[in-house]
Amino acid sequence: MLKGLVRWFSPPIFEDEEKTRLAGILNYLLLIVIFLLALLLLSRTIASTVNLNTLVTLGTLIIILISSWLMLKRGNVNSISVAVILFGWFAVFNLARGEGIRDTGIIAYFIVILIASVLLGWKASILVTIASVASVWYFAYLEGSGLFIPVYSSASENAIDITFILIISAALLFILDNGLRNAAKRAQANERRMEISNKELQILQVNLEQRVHERTLDLESSSTQIQKRASQLEAIADVASSVASLQEMDKLLPHITRTVSERFGYYHIGIFLLSENKQYAVLRASNSGGGQAMLARDHQLRVGQEGIVGSAVDLKTARIALDVGNDATYFDNPDLPNTHSEMALPLMIGNEVIGVLDVQSEETNAFSGEDIEGLSTLANQVAVAIENARLFQQSQDTLQELDTTFQRYLKNEWSRFGNLSDIIGYRARTTGLEAINEPLQMDGKTINNDSVYKLPVKLRNIVIGYLNVDLDKPVAQYTEDELEIIQATVDRFALALDNARLLEDTTRRAGRERLVSEITTKIRSTNDPQVMIQTALDELKEALGASKIELTTEIPNPGKIEDIEES
Repeated sequence: MLKGLVRWFSPPIFEDEEKTRLAGILNYLLLIVIFLLALLLLSRTIASTVNLNTLVTLGTLIIILISSWLMLKRGNVNSISVAVILFGWFAVFNLARGEGIRDTGIIAYFIVILIASVLLGWKASILVTIASVASVWYFAYLEGSGLFIPVYSSASENAIDITFILIISAALLFILDNGLRNAAKRAQANERRMEISNKELQILQVNLEQRVHERTLDLESSSTQIQKRASQLEAIADVASSVASLQEMDKLLPHITRTVSERFGYYHIGIFLLSENKQYAVLRASNSGGGQAMLARDHQLRVGQEGIVGSAVDLKTARIALDVGNDATYFDNPDLPNTHSEMALPLMIGNEVIGVLDVQSEETNAFSGEDIEGLSTLANQVAVAIENARLFQQSQDTLQELDTTFQRYLKNEWSRFGNLSDIIGYRARTTGLEAINEPLQMDGKTINNDSVYKLPVKLRNIVIGYLNVDLDKPVAQYTEDELEIIQATVDRFALALDNARLLEDTTRRAGRERLVSEITTKIRSTNDPQVMIQTALDELKEALGASKIELTTEIPNPGKIEDIEES
């Protein structure tokens, strides 16, 4: 219950700190004044010295102050402050009507002025001061003009009034002093908090600057890595594009070494390919001067025994020497004296090693994890490019062999085709085609292989004949389009001739197969060997148009020939 009473009489608390401060002053001031006024009214009543004016004034003021205190709980701080000042001022004014300017209550104006200054500020205190001074001169004027006759109180009444005023003044001063002390404490606490906050802010600033500096370094490092990675990706893309644009090994490999050196910034790039017996890694391309000298003397390393290149082939994995001086497998090459770091990446197709990409730098610890990852990807691209170039070369060689074989076949077939008949050509007339058995005559001139009027008929660069054209005017007078039309016609004519030859050859082969099949059928129609042989001879004689066919056999006794019946 005691805690409930304490909470009931405690001042209200608001979000606004200034409003809470004023509410605290009003709360304690109202409670003290209500208590003192009630005590004053009670003491005068007991002493039977209270008059009606004092009773009404004090009673009304107590009721107003209690109502104001209750309204203060609801947050009406400004309105309560104005009401307290107004009613307090009018209470003093009403009390002064008893004795006038000599009334001891006149000095209570000072309390009202002080309260106005604390609650409403200096402007309100000036207004209250002016009103108080005016009321003092008002009472002086009334008394001096005889319009007001003061009724003096006894000494005890004056003592009570002065005591009341002094107590209220002391209480108000205590409240103000306590408020000032609390404000000073809050200010000191705020100052300490500000100092702590400033120190924390300074620490945060230092940490922030450090973090910004670290982040800037990280960004710069990331930017450098991104640029380097972009350059690596460009190199990988360039190598990938080289697969399509460069399919000759002698051009592809030097291009790869130059591209990798320019994009990655390494001073020596070499590409080794395995020899046919897989015992040596042979240098096939390089971008550096030392590499060119090595190429000139056919530089090669034994697999598994010489340098990290041979080790990379043998182990089928990347070999890295961040400091070649401390790597026992490093091959000290006099053509590359500036090498301090070396990395050998096997060129793999499936599980088979076809070569090595050799990367050398003039710096120690030159290869980071990103470099190794990028160069490994690049090595895969290089391996694919080399394998594609190798397959392309093989296909070109095979195609060349096939083309040579086909040309020889065409030449033989057309030579054989030409020997099958005495016809050496055909001539187109308005009445149709005419076979040619001997060289033609045009304007008294024999057309032979040296004639300027003939166009070669070619199949795969093999001349199978000539198209002789009797032109109306010299060739030089024909336009390029007309000559292209003639050439296109000749090309299609060559294809048509070859198709006709193939059709005739196919027909001939089909007839031969049919004849063989018929002869075989007739031979198999009997089981008598004598009849089978006679049937075979008769059919061959008829098919070949021969006048006589004999079957003979050689026996150990020379010069003795038996006929069919005896054998």
